[in-house]
Amino acid sequence: MSDYSIWILEYARVEEQPAEAIYSGYYAQGETFYFPFTFMLLSGGGKNILVDCGIDFSQQKKRDMADGFGVTKTQGPAEVLSAIGFKPEDIDAIILTHAHWDHIGGIEVFPNATTYLQTQEIELWRSLLGEPSSFGPLRAAVDERDIDEAEARVAAGSMILIDGAMDDVFPGITVWPDRWGHSFASQLVLVESQTSAGVDKRIITGDAIYSTHNLTGVPGAEHFIPNTKWAIGGPYAVMKTYQRIMDYVQGDMNKVLIPHDRESWDRFPSGITAAGQHVAEVRLASGDHTRLDKL
Repeated sequence: MSDYSIWILEYARVEEQPAEAIYSGYYAQGETFYFPFTFMLLSGGGKNILVDCGIDFSQQKKRDMADGFGVTKTQGPAEVLSAIGFKPEDIDAIILTHAHWDHIGGIEVFPNATTYLQTQEIELWRSLLGEPSSFGPLRAAVDERDIDEAEARVAAGSMILIDGAMDDVFPGITVWPDRWGHSFASQLVLVESQTSAGVDKRIITGDAIYSTHNLTGVPGAEHFIPNTKWAIGGPYAVMKTYQRIMDYVQGDMNKVLIPHDRESWDRFPSGITAAGQHVAEVRLASGDHTRLDKL
């Protein structure tokens, strides 16, 4: 088991995301929220590993999709990483939680990275892309070019497809499949770091969760509030995943790392880059140093 430093890196945002997208009509109807777009960097055991990889906004299709979703304050992965002293060439691996454009759309930026994705995720998105236009709403968050690139990487041997759970993808890093919830076969990423005080456990949720309150509820409604606006599956599958997450962290929300959660900047030490993007420093491995002083 290794000891990992973990950062949450913002690369874009929606300033006023309708609550419907986060709470599926169960809560805060008519309200809007700041909705960050992030990927995460794990560094330890001689490896630099991304969980998801942001978006290559040099592609016209990605810029068009950003405009369509109201995404602003965009930065490519190289610029985001440079704020804390890393380069795309430094990245050894990318664990993709799922194949939506904002999680997979930057893989071409990383020349040295081996990528990891669930087999069913790529197979079923390819199948859905072959359906008629009446299925369009389910495809709104997918760029076919990303699926093409993933298949090319599989053929070249630089993308490894995983079937179900896999322990020790890297020392202390495990993936759990999350089927038929937010996507066909998302994967949750468990990061366990060996410390002098014992094992530090974190779970990276991908888009199984958008907000802390999907798990904790809100005053007067202290129960799961599913995010099913863009989900392939339905509320039951989503909430079963919520229960698995809460069981793993024993209710400790500081152990749950949520890519789109606006509360990450308050929950963990954080700063803002010169370009106006947030960086949260979730934890530092023994002997590592803060990157927040670079901002």
